[in-house]
Amino acid sequence: MLHPFTGDYEVASFASLAVRDVEVTFHGVASHASSAPEKGRNALDAVVAAYQGLAALRQHIPSTDRLHCLITEGGSAVNVVPHLASAVVEVRSLDPEGLADLSRRVQHVLEGAALMTGTRLEAAWDPFPAYLPVRSNAGLAARYHGHMSARGRAITLETELVGGGWSTDLGNVSLRIPSIHPTVSISRDSTPMHTVEFGQHAIGPAGDAAVVDGAIGMALTIADYLADAGLREQTRLDFEAAGGAVDVEQLLTPPTGK
Repeated sequence: MLHPFTGDYEVASFASLAVRDVEVTFHGVASHASSAPEKGRNALDAVVAAYQGLAALRQHIPSTDRLHCLITEGGSAVNVVPHLASAVVEVRSLDPEGLADLSRRVQHVLEGAALMTGTRLEAAWDPFPAYLPVRSNAGLAARYHGHMSARGRAITLETELVGGGWSTDLGNVSLRIPSIHPTVSISRDSTPMHTVEFGQHAIGPAGDAAVVDGAIGMALTIADYLADAGLREQTRLDFEAAGGAVDVEQLLTPPTGK
């Protein structure tokens, strides 16, 4: 799998974070916000308390870990105590063990927000399967690196993860079969991903050139694998040395908060 990037970040083998989501709903009690506020239990207060709790938690997690939160529902009328409020929380960590630990801490924050507001928490973990870190195959990455270098790309063989990062479902695939996930630059400017400017680079001439170069680099790497028995054996040995095929679904279970 190949992903566009910007600046000098062109690598044959990149490091990624594990990630999982939890869809959060707080159930409160509706009431008139002015005439009978004492009869209500504010679900929006619970979401806000959870958001603030997650913000405080960010101070005490490893530098590579990340927490994101988006409030998706917070009531429909200002003069009614919101009986329902929702959010999505995303948890990222360097490895499955760190992801499981941070997930438990997030669950505790969510439960605390429900307790302090008198609301009921509904936390639906993993609405889609968690993404685990990419396990890059050294032999395949080296061949891809050689082909892209021959095309004039200033590509690095591998990189270390520092200060957070991104995540991909190819991580799960790479724990089942030998895989690589290189990046290819679509602009010399260091434009952040998931922005309008990034999209403009992607549809520009540099983006088109990156697609062609990347496709050729991947195709030649596949051709090498098919034609070279030595590379196939090296790929197999590298994969087995890294742990072989892993049952991804067994690595993470939803936290109970206990």
